Amino acid sequence: HQATLDAQRQLIAPYGFAELDYSACRVPQEWIQNSPEQALSHDYALIRLPSTHAFGKKLGYFGLTPIGPELDATLVQYPSYYLYGYPVNSPPPGWLPGMPGWAAGPLQSFQGNRVNYLIDMTRGQSGGPLFYQYGAEPDGTPKVGILAINHYESTVSNTAVVIRPTIFERLVRWRDETQLVLQS
Repeated sequence: HQATLDAQRQLIAPYGFAELDYSACRVPQEWIQNSPEQALSHDYALIRLPSTHAFGKKLGYFGLTPIGPELDATLVQYPSYYLYGYPVNSPPPGWLPGMPGWAAGPLQSFQGNRVNYLIDMTRGQSGGPLFYQYGAEPDGTPKVGILAINHYESTVSNTAVVIRPTIFERLVRWRDETQLVLQS
């Protein structure tokens, strides 16, 4: 979760925050070594939080599963996908900086590990999930699937990295390897 300062330089972190050493973060070598255009297909990271900062217990969390390319034609037909994030720099009217927000709209197309979509986004929403609702539990709780990690804002369409099987396997491996070092 993002911590920011308001106009009076007061910290806004309604859900808390953690300062971590960079060793708690993993990024793909393809993102570091490739040209900017090639790196977009690898623009994701894993930041493992210490158990003392388990925000999911307080706020809830999404599960994660791989999305194979054989599902692209079906997934592009869902009418609405949602972005969730913290539009700090340009929050919609009535929102305070640091408050969570969401936007909805359709997908446009898949290109390998990337998906293009026509959903407005702003700074602060990068890294958040692009997700869809595919049903509901008997008690009404929505069944939600994460399709991609939202990351790129452009003038034509926005794009995100799809959680393909190879990316999913890498995230799981990183999760299991990562040693946490808290900043003192």
